[in-house]
Amino acid sequence: MRFVREKAVKSAERYKDVNIYQLTTEQDTFSRKRVRKKLSTPKQVKQDWKYAKQYATQLVNANFTEGDYLIDPTYDEEPLSREEAERDVRNYVMRLQTMYKNFGVPFRAFWVTGGGHPKPDGTVTRFHHHLIISGGVDRDWVEAAWNYKNINRLSPDTSKKEMQYMADRHGNSNRVHSSRVKIKNNEFGLENRVKYMVKPAHCSDKPNAKRWHSVGLSKKPVETRNDTRFGEKELHKLLNLIREGQERVCIERIYKGWELLEAKPYTDSVTELPYLRIKLKKKNTS
Repeated sequence: MRFVREKAVKSAERYKDVNIYQLTTEQDTFSRKRVRKKLSTPKQVKQDWKYAKQYATQLVNANFTEGDYLIDPTYDEEPLSREEAERDVRNYVMRLQTMYKNFGVPFRAFWVTGGGHPKPDGTVTRFHHHLIISGGVDRDWVEAAWNYKNINRLSPDTSKKEMQYMADRHGNSNRVHSSRVKIKNNEFGLENRVKYMVKPAHCSDKPNAKRWHSVGLSKKPVETRNDTRFGEKELHKLLNLIREGQERVCIERIYKGWELLEAKPYTDSVTELPYLRIKLKKKNTS
């Protein structure tokens, strides 16, 4: 028997990510019991990446907001391998953890390592990193920590000039760009940043490798499921309203207190059935 499921994921009371899709009772039972023993099909791999990006967005939106930092460290002298590059960024995160602790500021981080993929000329793409970290510490300290491995020995009241001198003298001149998180009213939190970070070009292509790494993300997205709110008739009505551009009033009436950011119809690449994804933002939330 086929039914319609609403799966809603709330991130720190600010954002709600809703998927409305069809499945059968047999598919539901199989998805809860299955143990995958064979390699995924290309369709399943594509679907897995899509779900990975969705969950990463929900996790990041639950833990980061405006005022936190976007960090992009790069190299002048390339690491010899992905393992070496990932060790570099792990050590960087550990330095930041200690530094934040010295300042008495909680630390959170989400990151990926890009590069190391073969090119047609026989070389590999340059290694680099993308991080989202919590704010609360001067960005000059955060940037200097990429080069200056002994930055934790400096007193928190060290002047910027002294700190930069130490970083320039003892660092290895690798570069790092940083900026503060700014979220526009029509954006679904940090989704655009996460989409850019969590993609095959930035993640290990080894089977079962982690797509991203994180530290201190104590807030988890909260998922709820409802198999009775919508039927196939209601789902197709919403899909038609979206095609006609008249979905806002209906959706905001269903989800009272939430502002519609986006509603898009899709086709599941595995089941080939239509489904709907809705992105909502809590009203009166900047």
